Amino acid sequence: MKMTHETDVLKPQNADLLAILAELQTFLGEAAKKGTALHEVEYAIWQRVLRMGRTLFGEFLTHFGTGDLGESITAPDGRTCQRLEQLHERRYLSIFGKFRLQRTVYGSREGQKIDFVPLDNRLQLPASVCSFLLQDWDQSLCVEEAFDQANGTIARILGFKQAVDNLERMNVQMAKRVEDFRAERPLPPAAEEGALVVSSADGKGVVMRRGEGEKTPPAHRTKGEKASRKEMAMVGAVYTVDRYVRTPAAVVAALFGDDRDQPKRERPKPCHKQTMASLAYTEVDGTHSGIEKTYTWLLEEIWARNRGYVK
Repeated sequence: MKMTHETDVLKPQNADLLAILAELQTFLGEAAKKGTALHEVEYAIWQRVLRMGRTLFGEFLTHFGTGDLGESITAPDGRTCQRLEQLHERRYLSIFGKFRLQRTVYGSREGQKIDFVPLDNRLQLPASVCSFLLQDWDQSLCVEEAFDQANGTIARILGFKQAVDNLERMNVQMAKRVEDFRAERPLPPAAEEGALVVSSADGKGVVMRRGEGEKTPPAHRTKGEKASRKEMAMVGAVYTVDRYVRTPAAVVAALFGDDRDQPKRERPKPCHKQTMASLAYTEVDGTHSGIEKTYTWLLEEIWARNRGYVK
């Protein structure tokens, strides 16, 4: 795909790369003379690395211009689309900050649905404003922390904040792909599996957010009143592992914590461990419990990985 080159598609706000490097060299020389603390030098270098990354990233984007492919094109579905007169701007938030892309778009006419955007297609842009890499980093934290805490962590590293609502929507959108991802995941190679198939499940009460109009529990509760509303989340796990053969004496010694005289051996490690968790959910055919969802998944995993097992 050949695209028109425009050097002013994006105008990075930072100085060019050589100027940033010169600034960094000057800073390092002065820091050495002043005896600047090492952690402060580390932080200053990182800030300039981000600026250099932004400059390089912006320069890379200028190579693609607006994505102009001429007055008309043939879209992937075979239709002929006309180039629209106006450039359409799109925000793109990367790990180096915010950029604004001016894009040539194709369709029937202004005001109607856009049929094809060559620049988006060439750069494989996500539907979201956030880059795929930023989404990956965001949600890697969001699955472990509250959205606001994850946002603060990313902000400390990259130097910009995101809308918490955007992180929540991103989480919901990515969750829609989980079922497809799980169904299409290839089975582990048989040669890498352990001798035993192990499955386990456990339940955990999860505090649920109060609904709109739902009253706050009183400070002094009577018998039976709860401080919060919880739902049961079921967590399941399936993995294979090799046998850990021990003598009766070794088992008894381990039970009573007196295994110091036993020879030390490393326990076999789980192979290709897969986990899933589920709350109660509602579909067309009614409401299903997390227990039903989790144990159905466990059974499917056992059938698939326990080769030779007969239903």
